[in-house]
Amino acid sequence: IKDIFPEPSDILMRCTSSGTTGTPKIVEHTHEFLASISYRNSHKFSGDCMHIKNLNHGSSLAVFLLPSLISNNVSRHLFYDLDQDRPFNQFIDSLSKYKETLEYIMFPYPFLIDMFVDASKEHSISWNNLNVQTLSYIQQSSKDAIKQGMFKSITSIFGSNETSGPVFEATIDKDNLTQESSYYNKVDDFYDINIFNNQMIEISLPIYNSKIITNDLFEIQDKFYIHRGRSDIIKINGE
Repeated sequence: IKDIFPEPSDILMRCTSSGTTGTPKIVEHTHEFLASISYRNSHKFSGDCMHIKNLNHGSSLAVFLLPSLISNNVSRHLFYDLDQDRPFNQFIDSLSKYKETLEYIMFPYPFLIDMFVDASKEHSISWNNLNVQTLSYIQQSSKDAIKQGMFKSITSIFGSNETSGPVFEATIDKDNLTQESSYYNKVDDFYDINIFNNQMIEISLPIYNSKIITNDLFEIQDKFYIHRGRSDIIKINGE
C-alpha cells in the first residue's frame, strides 16, 4: 500500500467543455483551482441541500456540490438518484418530509424545474424556504411558480466548464418577478472581466493566470451585465 498525496497543481477533474468557448474540448482543473472556487462560494448555502444532478455538467460540481459540502452553514445533505425520464412523484414523496428545511436544490435544465413544480402541485406541497439553482435561463414558468408560492427564489448561474465557478448570477424572487432573465449581476472580483466593443467577453482565470473568450455576448447597463445572445448562433427568418 502506498499513500499518494496530490499536489495543488495536480489535475482533480477532467470534463468536456460546454461549447461556450468554441470547439468542444477536454477541460482540466486542479485541486488548487477547485478548492479556491469552492471556498469562494461556500457562504451561499445553508439548511438542507438536495443533490441530484451534480456531475452531469462540470460546473455543477464547483457551483453547488463542493461549496455546499465545505459550508459550515449546511445542516444536512440529501442525495437522490433522480431518473429524469420518469414522473417525479416518488421523488416528491421522498422529499416531502424536508419541505420546511430544504433550502437549496440544483436543476440544470428548465424542464426539470417544471417537472418538479408540477409534481409538487399534484401533492399540494410548497417549498417555503427553497432556493432553486439552475445553469439555464430563468423561464416564465419558474417566475409563475414563485408568484404562486411554490418555492422562494431561483438563481441562474452563468459560467462554463472552463471557468468552473459562476461569473454572473441572476436571482428572481417575489420582489423582482418582472426582471428580465437576461439581466445578470457580477458575483464578485474572483475573475477579471473585459467586454470588447463587439460585446464578446474575456474572462481572466486566477491561479492559472490564463484568459478565455466566450461566445456569449454581454453589454453593461447600469449595474447589470445583460446577455445579448451568442456569436456562434445566427437567426434565419427571425428564428
